[in-house]
Amino acid sequence: MAINTFELVKALQNAPALYPNINYFRALVKQFTPNTANILELGAGSSPLFNKLEFPGYKTLDYYSTEELKLHYQHDYKINNIHEMNFPEVDYVCKDGRLKNCIENQTLFDLVFSSHNLEHHPCLLSHLNEVESLLHPNSVAAIIVPDKRCTFDMVRSISMTADVIDRYFNPQNVSLRSFLDYTLRATDLNPIRRISAQDEYQICLNLDDALSKYKAGLIGNLEFVDFHNWVFTPESLHLILLELYQMKLTRLYPQLVTETLGNEFMCIITLLDPDTQNFDHLNTLRKQLLTEIYLN
Repeated sequence: MAINTFELVKALQNAPALYPNINYFRALVKQFTPNTANILELGAGSSPLFNKLEFPGYKTLDYYSTEELKLHYQHDYKINNIHEMNFPEVDYVCKDGRLKNCIENQTLFDLVFSSHNLEHHPCLLSHLNEVESLLHPNSVAAIIVPDKRCTFDMVRSISMTADVIDRYFNPQNVSLRSFLDYTLRATDLNPIRRISAQDEYQICLNLDDALSKYKAGLIGNLEFVDFHNWVFTPESLHLILLELYQMKLTRLYPQLVTETLGNEFMCIITLLDPDTQNFDHLNTLRKQLLTEIYLN
């Protein structure tokens, strides 16, 4: 059963003053999702939003199987009490990013949901196209994204549409530049606090460490590092989505990009044919976003 996108968007626009808790995005998405909906959650990790008892059409997709997830949390995150964590049963394991190929019977979903997942994908446009392939015209993608100003990415350069397009059409240009930016700029800032002039922070790696890791990556000797390939503010991601849509590189249209709450914001995205849109309106919005990002 389809989600009432209009009502969800209206609720998200009106809710911040009523929901001081950072989890209000998730609460509203769940509230407006019918129990009969076909749902796909990407990268739920140990914190799935839905469950199969309450939502029988709920499926999860991850890079890891359930057992691999537990080992990943133990080894990479140094978490030992995994038996107390809420790992979902992973339905689809996807190692190459081709989401559609992992799903039987070419199933389409009423809702594709992900939280703190989008920014990790090496090729953002390829991932968006994969999400597009899983939606039917009346369905929704609800994506929660960290605001770089409130995380360890605070002093990193924001990602731009040119970066997204170049990564897609120039695949040999792997994500080493993003990794170098991460190693040069990542901080130890508590991710639930906004940065201010009074905040003290440390850069995580020194310059020699950053350069040596980058050179190791050039010759294929870089060990796996889980980092943010992309860094956004609400305005910058809204602009990227809008420009990709106007260039007809995706049919995913950003119906709403919320303000930041805590350290994250949400995008509500629907499948929409660009030929049906008023491009004068979109160009006005694009100019507004450009001004907010680069000229203020």
